[in-house]
Amino acid sequence: MRVSGFTLIELIVAVAVLAITLALGVPSFRDLIVNNRLVTQANDLLLDLVKIRGEAIRRNAPVSFCPKGPGNTCGTDWKQGMLVFVDYDQTLDAGCEIDAAAHDGYPADLVLYSTEARGHAIQVTEDRVCLGFNSLGARTRPTGGLVTVTLCDDGANKSKNLTLGPVGRASVEKGQGAC
Repeated sequence: MRVSGFTLIELIVAVAVLAITLALGVPSFRDLIVNNRLVTQANDLLLDLVKIRGEAIRRNAPVSFCPKGPGNTCGTDWKQGMLVFVDYDQTLDAGCEIDAAAHDGYPADLVLYSTEARGHAIQVTEDRVCLGFNSLGARTRPTGGLVTVTLCDDGANKSKNLTLGPVGRASVEKGQGAC
């Protein structure tokens, strides 16, 4: 009578092969997760920018966005979310202020919506606190060349860049590593 099954040596070899496979696969799986998280955040931000630009065109009025502060005010930390508002006197504001009352012939600014806190650190080149689009969809804040929004993963050494051109066109690219 023959007994079928595994010998102890066969079991040890199978467990060793499984351990080596897991040791090689787990770090690359973590990189995949981090990369997918960054791509999702960059695409969400790109979608937000497309919606904001479309809102400026639809309303035929300048629309600005800034980091969300307490209440309906602009803050300085993009990681807390974003505040989107119709900024009727956009050319007059030196900073990015939401005017609660009408002044100088302009109506009061209208807060459209705010986004929730984002999971990654967000940095904007040239320390811009406020960005905006005019009624034609062109970027009005800041004027001139490209603005790069960098999304960083805190623990990993990875980033994604969202570049916003002067005519309002946005694109997502791979970043240069850590922020």
